Amino acid sequence: GDHLPLERKHQQQAGTFVYGGFVLMATNDDIASSDSGTDRRRLTARFNTVPSQQQREKWRLAGGEEKVLHSEMPGLIRWLLELSQTDIYKCLNDPPERVKADNLLGMRAGSSVADWLLEECEFDSAAESEIGQFKQGDPLAGAKLYPAYRLWCEGTGRLALAQNKFKASVIDTSATLGHELTERQDARTRRVLIAGIKVTEINYPNTASVASKSTNAASKAKECEATEGTYGNKTSEKTLIARGGAVAHDSQSSSDSVTI
Repeated sequence: GDHLPLERKHQQQAGTFVYGGFVLMATNDDIASSDSGTDRRRLTARFNTVPSQQQREKWRLAGGEEKVLHSEMPGLIRWLLELSQTDIYKCLNDPPERVKADNLLGMRAGSSVADWLLEECEFDSAAESEIGQFKQGDPLAGAKLYPAYRLWCEGTGRLALAQNKFKASVIDTSATLGHELTERQDARTRRVLIAGIKVTEINYPNTASVASKSTNAASKAKECEATEGTYGNKTSEKTLIARGGAVAHDSQSSSDSVTI
């Protein structure tokens, strides 16, 4: 595990320690993080089943949480304590296929780089692609990794990562997905190349057309604002984190997930 700084209130920091436990997070939305270490360690359990009104009433009449769940807690705790170290490591290192699928969904939702890699790129040991720089009007932008990523983010509305963090994120995320990439710098052109990956879907071959469409869209938006007044996105998101066993619940949410 990673060494964390040992900090105590009103005392000088003294050394580091390795935390041997788990962090449980209960959230109504996918967790977004620019740290690829989160995706390597996460175990996600997604709860998509929404009980009907009849099921809620049946649960209430049976006594609810206090009568139903509390009576099952001793048996659950005993079962967990009887698990061997081998069983525990097997569950963590080789989780069920459902958990693997939920991890992948969570990774794609929380990382624009991961989503782009899985949607627009192909892992090929014989391929080699240039990182490149994003420049408006570059007709070859779709064949370079970072310009293609930026254009994809513009087309999908995802928040793009800065170029100085892009290369490391691509390599780390690819490793999490099971693909080892290597980088090198061309001695003659000084271009940075990544071996093992290529862009397969070039949706925007000409960035000039994208810029033109963006300009037209901005002009139309200003016209609408002038005639109809201000407008905005009214969508709200609530993320709830469980700490010390206390979990909040959003009654309006139809999908929750728990990440360890």
